[in-house]
Amino acid sequence: MFSVVIPAYNAAGSLGGAIESVLAQDEGGWEIVVVDDGSTDGTAAVVERYASVDARIRLLRQENAGPAAARNRGVEAARGRFICRLDADDAYESSFVRVIRSAIERHPGFQVYSAMGWRSYGPGQRVPTHDGAGWTQEREITRLEMLAHNHVFGMCAYERDAALRVGGSRPGVYVEDYDLWLRMLLDGARFWFVPEAIGVYEVAATAMSSDRVVMARAVEDVLRRVIDEGVLAGRELRVAQAALRRSGATIARAELEERLRSGRYTGARRAYIVAMPAYRHPVRRMLGLLLIMVSPRLFDRIAAQRPAR
Repeated sequence: MFSVVIPAYNAAGSLGGAIESVLAQDEGGWEIVVVDDGSTDGTAAVVERYASVDARIRLLRQENAGPAAARNRGVEAARGRFICRLDADDAYESSFVRVIRSAIERHPGFQVYSAMGWRSYGPGQRVPTHDGAGWTQEREITRLEMLAHNHVFGMCAYERDAALRVGGSRPGVYVEDYDLWLRMLLDGARFWFVPEAIGVYEVAATAMSSDRVVMARAVEDVLRRVIDEGVLAGRELRVAQAALRRSGATIARAELEERLRSGRYTGARRAYIVAMPAYRHPVRRMLGLLLIMVSPRLFDRIAAQRPAR
């Protein structure tokens, strides 16, 4: 029923943990397809060691072509009805298959089954991927919600045929999962959410402001593509356009904070106004506006807790 597809590039150090998390599932009915994307380390040897004792594990090898191409190769070779996403440095909770299978059995007819997860910033530093009253019970994730934000935790399960129908993942797209969800959504796919944590996503220590900018620019590209196709209208179009503006504000915020860090205060007031939507807490956003209008230097000191200079 489930094919766990793992793209792997020079992942010898972490891949074993990802595979072990699948082996630890408290229910069966799965296979693992690892696609070695032209690794130059011992990635293939790690997979071969597991595959030699468990026929449910397969290794595919290809020249380096990027994670989207590797994932597509795995999806094409998969035998399961549902594709389960897993990256080589992440891990499932032991309940992943059981939670997803139960959701499919109780709520058939959806093409993507998602759930809660954890973002790990180091030992003992986990935060949930979904927060707030709207994510405390099972429910459908609407088209409007997905156009506004990617609410699908990366470690999810999606129908193989529905993904292949829209061409699978697009190589060269940084947020290839969100891009795939939107294309599936506009093709008629439906999304179901379960409020149970099913995986742990390891956040790299380097994933700071520069990566936020890369992510925001990638989301901008995906949203522009959807908007330019002309398939959205009315409220859906307005929601997508608002999400596009928020991505622009995220980039503006990162650029403003970098400017302040380097002591360049000229133009900071105007830059803050552009970046305001990225400061999501309404009270802090307005306090920040008042503070930067009084003194960009003071705003920098208070916001970043830096000493006077």
